[in-house]
Amino acid sequence: MIARLPAANAPPTFTPAAGTYDQGVDVTISATSSPATICYTTDGSNPGCQYALEALCDEGARMECTGDTTMTYGGSPIRIEPPAGGGSVVVKAVACSTDLDTSEIASATIRSRLSSSSRAEASRVQRRRGEASA
Repeated sequence: MIARLPAANAPPTFTPAAGTYDQGVDVTISATSSPATICYTTDGSNPGCQYALEALCDEGARMECTGDTTMTYGGSPIRIEPPAGGGSVVVKAVACSTDLDTSEIASATIRSRLSSSSRAEASRVQRRRGEASA
C-alpha cells in the first residue's frame, strides 16, 4: 500500500490553549505539518498567505503572509495581552507551505480573568463614562 501525503497542511496548534488567564500570556503557534510558515492575526480577522517568488536567489518559491497578517516561525511565542478591564483577544492562524495547500484556520480566544476588585473598578469606570456622555 502506498502512503499518500495530505493535500493540505494540518491546522496550527496553540500552546497554551485558548482559555482565561489572570494576565497576559505567551502563546506559541506551532505547525504540525513541517516545514510550514505560520501566518496569524490577533484582531479576529482571517489570516492568509500566498506564494512569493524569489527573483534574486535560487531558493525558488516561498510563502508570505498577506494583508495585516503577521508571520511567525514555529516555536517563537507571541505575547497576548487581553484588554484591561476584561475582554478577549481572538488569535487566528493558518499553516502555509509550497508543497501543500494552506491549512484550515485555527483559532484560540484568550480571555482575561478579573478579580472582584478589578470587576468593581471596571464597573465604576463604565458608570463614570456613561455619566460623562449624558
